[in-house]
Amino acid sequence: KQWYQRRVAITAGIASNGDETDIFTAPPKGYTIVRVVPASSDFNVLTGKKKGDAGRLLYVARCTSTLVVALVDVTNCSRGCESKAMDAFSHGITEAIAAGI
Repeated sequence: KQWYQRRVAITAGIASNGDETDIFTAPPKGYTIVRVVPASSDFNVLTGKKKGDAGRLLYVARCTSTLVVALVDVTNCSRGCESKAMDAFSHGITEAIAAGI
């Protein structure tokens, strides 16, 4: 199990850089990987959703030396909450990169 988790983290990190991986055809168990979003000129965010629970979002991004994975629960998907969650995650990653993390 630990090997699988490490493999998923490495693959997600590579994909969040915009490089080719099999993450879209072989996503983490229970999740669907949706897309890679260019969040700024410094980084991309890999996005996904939990199968059977559209309110459980997955965000992955690389900072300077760290891979950040966030699971976000959105209870109201009809009011732009997903967009706000992505904005908040992106802001956190921007701050982490500025701090050298």
